[in-house]
Amino acid sequence: MNQSIVSAIIACLITVFLLFFLSLTGVLSDIQLVKSTPIIFEGYQTDKPIVKNLPKPKPKPKPKPKPKPKPKPKPKPKPKPKPKPKPKPKPKPKIEPKPIPRKEEKVLKDVSSTIVTPSVVEQKEDQRPKPSDSLPIVAETIAETPVRLDRAILIAADDITKYYPAKAFDRGKKGFILARINVNKKGYPTNVIILKGNDIHGFETAARQWIETLRYQPHYVNGRPVTFQVDVPIDFSIEYKYQ
Repeated sequence: MNQSIVSAIIACLITVFLLFFLSLTGVLSDIQLVKSTPIIFEGYQTDKPIVKNLPKPKPKPKPKPKPKPKPKPKPKPKPKPKPKPKPKPKPKPKIEPKPIPRKEEKVLKDVSSTIVTPSVVEQKEDQRPKPSDSLPIVAETIAETPVRLDRAILIAADDITKYYPAKAFDRGKKGFILARINVNKKGYPTNVIILKGNDIHGFETAARQWIETLRYQPHYVNGRPVTFQVDVPIDFSIEYKYQ
């Protein structure tokens, strides 16, 4: 019995020493005190608590971080629809201009009695120029009565000897033609009337061909060009020069 008491006392001293030592080293926080339970040493009971070195509690597992939500993929931009090709415009049918019918200018039928005698007028009616022999007529924008002039300024003319009939030249024949010429606003002849002469030796045909080469100075009335009419005597001779 005495040995049991001594052993219990020694055990208590050791326990107190350990607690004191652990308190100094800061380990006391890790040791849990347990309520004393009666210790029986061979029939001996004590109420002093017995300190047991309990195992350290396992640390709580740290919560796993929640995975960050993946960003939603941006929707791919829809491809823009290709623009439909514009239909090519159909070629417009070419409209061919219709030929403008040429309007013949009215020719004054009255002839001055001082220039032409009645017998000459009858001869003119019998020998009217054929349409094929007449000069090409230039269509005027507005039909108007030409102004009658006694004299017009000639600014260009071909050499009349080029148009002298060859047979008449070889035979030494001479001819005289009196022509009435209608001139347009630009100074070009548009119509010819033979007032005197004939085409027996080809002088009338030659006169018409030569008249086509004439160019007159335009005539103005109140600052505007007008058509006019002038009588031209044509003398076919070797020494002839038009004045």
